[in-house]
Amino acid sequence: RIAPAVDISAEQQLTQVRNRISQFELNCALRMNGWFWHHLDKEI
Repeated sequence: RIAPAVDISAEQQLTQVRNRISQFELNCALRMNGWFWHHLDKEI
């Protein structure tokens, strides 16, 4: 059984990791979106 203090810090770490991942996903989405529209402009 994990001690409450350790549990809380682990939860905080998980939150930090999630925030980092969502930030990374957002950056990727924006980059892909920019590439997509740039590519679309060339096609038209």
